[in-house]
Amino acid sequence: MKSKIAWKLFAAFLIVAAWALVVSYATLVPRIDRFLVADIEKNLVQKANLIRDHVESLDDAQWGPREADALADRMSREIGARVTIIAPDGKVLGDSELDDADLERVENHLQRPEIQQAIDADFGSSRRHSATIRTDLLYVAVKTRRGFARVALPLKVIANTEAEIRRSIVAAALVALGIAGLMGLILSRSVVRSLLRMSEIAQRISRGDFSKRLYSIPKDEIGTLARAVNAMADGLETQWGELKREKNQLATILDGMIEGVLVTNAKGEMVLVNPALTAMLGLSGDWAGKTVLECLRNAAVNDAVERALSEKMPQEHEIQIFVGGQERNVVVHAAPLHEGSVSVFYDVSNIRRLENVRKEFVANVSHELKTPLTCIRGYAETLRGGALEDPSAARRFVEKIETNASQLQNLVEDILMLSQIESGRLEIALAPTPLKPAVDAICDEFSEMARAKKIELQNRVGGGVAAQADPQAFRQILGNLVENALKYTSEGGTVTVTAETKGGFCRLAVADSGIGIPEADLPRVFERFYRVDKARSRQMGGTGLGLAIVKHLVQAHGGEVGVNSEVGKGSEFWFTIPLEKTT
Repeated sequence: MKSKIAWKLFAAFLIVAAWALVVSYATLVPRIDRFLVADIEKNLVQKANLIRDHVESLDDAQWGPREADALADRMSREIGARVTIIAPDGKVLGDSELDDADLERVENHLQRPEIQQAIDADFGSSRRHSATIRTDLLYVAVKTRRGFARVALPLKVIANTEAEIRRSIVAAALVALGIAGLMGLILSRSVVRSLLRMSEIAQRISRGDFSKRLYSIPKDEIGTLARAVNAMADGLETQWGELKREKNQLATILDGMIEGVLVTNAKGEMVLVNPALTAMLGLSGDWAGKTVLECLRNAAVNDAVERALSEKMPQEHEIQIFVGGQERNVVVHAAPLHEGSVSVFYDVSNIRRLENVRKEFVANVSHELKTPLTCIRGYAETLRGGALEDPSAARRFVEKIETNASQLQNLVEDILMLSQIESGRLEIALAPTPLKPAVDAICDEFSEMARAKKIELQNRVGGGVAAQADPQAFRQILGNLVENALKYTSEGGTVTVTAETKGGFCRLAVADSGIGIPEADLPRVFERFYRVDKARSRQMGGTGLGLAIVKHLVQAHGGEVGVNSEVGKGSEFWFTIPLEKTT
């Protein structure tokens, strides 16, 4: 057994048992000795009374020294003890241990203690050394009609009896001590087993394992402790489960938040970061335990966190950071915690971009409206100033006014169209749309424009292909692209419409042999009011919104749009649209 507590319990149990046995022995042996002596005395008194009865039963004629000595010898053999017959004056008449010659020389016994006691009481007793037979004896004497009858037993016999009793007691005590030690060993092992089991369960609980319980529970204090451990395990398992659920809920919430969350301790060291903040700020995985300034390298964020910690007041700042070479606008709201701070990061880059887009849109619309309105007003003032009197000039000015009014109307219609698409108010009614007939119709619509510029307009879309599209929207998408291709292709050029299917989509492309688009302008050609050649675009009646409308209509169909171009060699505008659904 390796357990220290088991040895301690065993030793304590053994010491207590040994001490109890020692105390019992020290208390019991004297009592047994007294009881033994009293019992022997009682027995000797009975034997002395028996001798007295024999003495008193003899007639005077039958009594004399010879008869007394013979009686002493006979009774000694019967009772197994020394017998002495003493006359009233103390003379020894007979003794089982003396012959006739010795009887004559023995001294008077009248002053013996037991004889003196017997004179005044029923019997007398004493322990002393006998000079006559040279041994220690226990004497008991009773008074008779003819003197005294005395019985003596050697103290050696009593001592041997007492020693035998002591040996028996010691042997029994050793056996009891051995049994007590064995029981103590078994009990200590049982207690230690229960304690070790409880210790194992407590260690498992400390590691978060609540699956084990104590089932063999005694009905004692150990059992009470075991039931308390089981109750503690049940309570901790419930609390741990609740904590895990709350932790998982918190983790799910933090992972699902689009806002970044940063938690620091009282020293300003980062202890929690959610995935949104990692992506927002481009954090690496070694942020744990570092300060905000060490990880983010942003004085404004660090200042907000430090002020929240020091002033115990919420702080809010809008900062600009660069992540992956792009500038981002982030609003930081830092608030103090009990022992640290929590900061929430709102990425307002899109909001700021949309605000800028709105401002640019308003500015562009204002500019686009201003140009035709200025022209209309100028021509109107010219007419009012006298040009009405000149029929040819008046007609020309009215035509200019009509052209600018038409351009203004187209601009307003495109703005309304774009607004409907972006706000989701434009309903897209998808239906199976055969591509070749739809492209033929658009080519017929722009055939006059193509003939006027001597441009060859080709439809190379094969038959048997149908798209899942809104016919009106499809007409606007492809018509816008064909019209732009014709506008920016010189006389004698070509414009070709092609189609190919891939992965459930059809890719339609409008290629021309026109002037092309510079590479720097390609990423922005689908932006609102963006023109590669602003002056030429206005002269051709463009509003600057056509390609933006194309992009949004294609996206409303679930497709994509793009452009490939090279200056001087022409351009290819393409878009994808879903194929007709088949059952």
